Amino acid sequence: NQASAQDYAVAQQNLGKAFFLGTLGSKDFDMALYWTSRAATAGYPEAEYLLGYMLFEKDKDDDVDDSPE
Repeated sequence: NQASAQDYAVAQQNLGKAFFLGTLGSKDFDMALYWTSRAATAGYPEAEYLLGYMLFEKDKDDDVDDSPE
């Protein structure tokens, strides 16, 4: 049933967000991406938004030049 599938997507998105923010301990981008992607694939709009935000933040971090001059 669609309602239970939506509840499952909410739980996946919440887990992804917890890994992204480090709520469960240390931050884990790979696990955050995994769980948030599953929820987004299920069509959960908040997860779709969070996934885009996560990827934007990762891309922004990758653009920072950490090398010494």
